[in-house]
Amino acid sequence: MNNMKTISRYIMTLALLLTAATGAWAKEVTIGDGTETTQSFPIDNYFNYSCTEEIYTADEIGTEGTINAISFYYHYGTSYEASNVKMFMKHVTRSAFGSSTDCEPLSETDLVWTGKIAPTGAGWYTFTLDTPFEYNGTDNLLVAFFDGTSGFPGQLYTWRQTASPDGAYMALSYFNDNIIPDPYNLSNYSGNSKSLYTYRANIKLDIEPFSVEISDDMTEATFTMHAFDATVNYDIVRDMEDETYPVEFSGLSQKVVVKKKTGSETYEPLTTPTIQLIDQLAATDAQNIIADAGIKVKVLKGTDNNGTITYDETNPLTLEAFTADMQPGLYKIVAEPADATTSPYTGTASLAFEAIAGFPVEIAAQEYVTYYSANDNLTLEENSGAKLYTITGIGETKATATEIPSANKEMPFLVYNPTEETKTFLLIPTDAEINQTCADEFKGTATATTIAASTDAQTNYAFNGKQFVWVRTALPVAANKAWLEVPTSTARSIALVFADDDATAISAVSGSPADNGDIYDLNGRKLDKKPTRKGVYIQNGRKVVIK
Repeated sequence: MNNMKTISRYIMTLALLLTAATGAWAKEVTIGDGTETTQSFPIDNYFNYSCTEEIYTADEIGTEGTINAISFYYHYGTSYEASNVKMFMKHVTRSAFGSSTDCEPLSETDLVWTGKIAPTGAGWYTFTLDTPFEYNGTDNLLVAFFDGTSGFPGQLYTWRQTASPDGAYMALSYFNDNIIPDPYNLSNYSGNSKSLYTYRANIKLDIEPFSVEISDDMTEATFTMHAFDATVNYDIVRDMEDETYPVEFSGLSQKVVVKKKTGSETYEPLTTPTIQLIDQLAATDAQNIIADAGIKVKVLKGTDNNGTITYDETNPLTLEAFTADMQPGLYKIVAEPADATTSPYTGTASLAFEAIAGFPVEIAAQEYVTYYSANDNLTLEENSGAKLYTITGIGETKATATEIPSANKEMPFLVYNPTEETKTFLLIPTDAEINQTCADEFKGTATATTIAASTDAQTNYAFNGKQFVWVRTALPVAANKAWLEVPTSTARSIALVFADDDATAISAVSGSPADNGDIYDLNGRKLDKKPTRKGVYIQNGRKVVIK
């Protein structure tokens, strides 16, 4: 009962802030905007029988709630019909399929719809679920189709699809003209037609987080919370200071990460439940409803005065302005009566939080950049695919890199982009602190500076994306970068090697060149023959200039 009270108060809070006359607070989520086509999904139209599975991630869906309907975009203008079709939905932790036999087992409890597919023309084709699916917002979503219809329309009858992120195998199909796959026993399918796909059908989900009905005189409310299978009736409480159902903000984290907009000095927040709630409050329709209910919502800027935070009441921000440019800093979001004499509400509700700047870094394909922060422990945005390393040892011609989950403040480190394209990754402040030291020779700077020229007593090395290269004359270096200062070194380049023999490691320039005279360019690539193009090269650990 106490848990239900907590849930009820959260729903009541949103209802008071986003008061609706009647109906449901629903959301459409569209995943995929590609215009390429496929005959393989949602069912395989080129074969008699099929069973398909596709994965859509929690990050792509972005919310929990009841899925009442699901739509796919039919591309071909001519109608067709498949009469014996079943749809399944299931929570899964996997984000891809490992092989063509790595299917997800299905059961009758996963069945959400049975019927026929019969599109009549191009456009979104909607399946209204027989059994609404209670999506938890945390796991990934598997959508599967079984087609037991004898006969097939052909490969022209296609649906729109979009390539999977990073080329992942997020779709799978078992199909055959003669053997019908059993959706409840796919792992023992005897047909030999099993395929993985690096694309998925474009999909649109109709999700209903909860529904609310309010009486005409606005004295009673009924809330249906699908995720908890409960319906709760309330008398509407108009006093914001009421002890039983006080208006309060729930679901807002204490820290919000923001990043700079591309090519701008303004900031935008990462997509998180916190920001989704702020966006919903800031929406024009929501603002109109809030105003009609006699409530106004504003954001106050805070200042930390030696541990005591004060908020600027004289210059409040609108939610629209705050969302458009959420500068790093301390804030308090406040709900209060719009007019003390006419509003049915009294008192205020508020929540304080901090907007923290994330730091974007652009990295070329399969290269590294150095980074240094004087004030923050940093980690990578979740599921970024990038890796962090710090230098833990320095040899004559090699620097040993050790992978780390995050970097402590004042610890120089490297960020690696393992993909085949230039990408921007976001470094995020974290409270986590790791028990790892880096080599004393690995130096960093929080402000733009100059790497000194190498001397007889000390050789300095700048990083070029692949390895550390000798600094002959003083070299400017940007803020938040790192380099090497090695006493008495004579090498003209220092290559990265990896403590864990990482498969992505760059082969060391040194060692073999000193033995056999191989020639390398400054990116660490071995040349097949003596270079003829002008430039600087490395042979036997020394610089060679071709003029």
